[in-house]
Amino acid sequence: MKLKNISIFIAIAAAMAGGTANAGPVSASGIMRSYYLSGGANFGFRISLYQNGVDQLSGCNANFAYINTTDDNYQSKVAGLMLAYSTKANVVLTGIVTDSQGFCRIGDYSVAGQ
Repeated sequence: MKLKNISIFIAIAAAMAGGTANAGPVSASGIMRSYYLSGGANFGFRISLYQNGVDQLSGCNANFAYINTTDDNYQSKVAGLMLAYSTKANVVLTGIVTDSQGFCRIGDYSVAGQ
């Protein structure tokens, strides 16, 4: 009886731990359609990416990727992304980290000119 209860507990704990249910993209590329500035720790700088009219961040909660003011090299990253937006350059996001709620944080990126 006790072994059965332990097995049930382990099964429930494993199900609650999640896994790939909230897995978003690891990388994405496209042209920025929009950006949004918010409070520093409230998904401070958010972007949307599209390629041929298709949302490239649809695997992320709310269809955006973000960086916060506490992220490494924040000001340079925001400046580069705003320049990419204004020139309609292709942005390649790499190292996207998806949290347990499905929000996607930008790790690194590169910009390719036209």
